[in-house]
Amino acid sequence: MIRVIRQPVGSVNGLALNLYKPGRCYDVDPAVAEFLVVSGYALIEMRKAERRRTSRGIDDRRRKKR
Repeated sequence: MIRVIRQPVGSVNGLALNLYKPGRCYDVDPAVAEFLVVSGYALIEMRKAERRRTSRGIDDRRRKKR
């Protein structure tokens, strides 16, 4: 999943990039996501469930160290 941060232009593999709007998240093909991120049009967006798992894992490690 990506979050568009800048309006993309042109097309990739026949896909018009002007359909993607800044500030919105999209679940796209990995090749398209890579192109948008590398070109500076988008950032990787972690899904809500992934954010919870990641933050929960960090909290668990902190508790174990104490």
